[in-house]
Amino acid sequence: MNFEILNENVILVELSHKEMKKYNLTYDTLDGDSVAAKKAVTDIINAVDVDKSFRTKGKITVEALPVNDGGCFFILTFIGGVRYRVKKHGSALFTTEKLNNLLDFVSALKSNCKSNQRYGIYRMNGEFYVKIPEHTKKINAIITEFGQTSELMPEKIDEHGTLLDEIII
Repeated sequence: MNFEILNENVILVELSHKEMKKYNLTYDTLDGDSVAAKKAVTDIINAVDVDKSFRTKGKITVEALPVNDGGCFFILTFIGGVRYRVKKHGSALFTTEKLNNLLDFVSALKSNCKSNQRYGIYRMNGEFYVKIPEHTKKINAIITEFGQTSELMPEKIDEHGTLLDEIII
């Protein structure tokens, strides 16, 4: 675990892939209600808050950002109050059964979202999937118009789906 105190209220913590596995977590499985995520955050706070000066500030907001090797950055902001939550910025998985909806979805993304990020297009069990690296409100509106967000983990699509194409939008 590496950490850096950015200012009197913010700490940046990096957990390696190995450390994430220790908690049985991946970036995609992080959830504020998860016992494993709460344990990881509690251990992080205990490790970086040796003198207890941060803990007395109350509420802690935790933001998670993925690291390419399977690790994760956590940004802890101490802002007063008595509890914490995990806020996740991240990916989504669009799904539809219809090819036309897939094509319309990709077209709408190209027209409305210029993020210069890679989107994987997959097929599995008669459905089309698009792995979306940044799930924004704008993208959510497009998802709702042409399909839905899948509950599947992206790793399942990688393992069992057929990659049709990758596009950069």
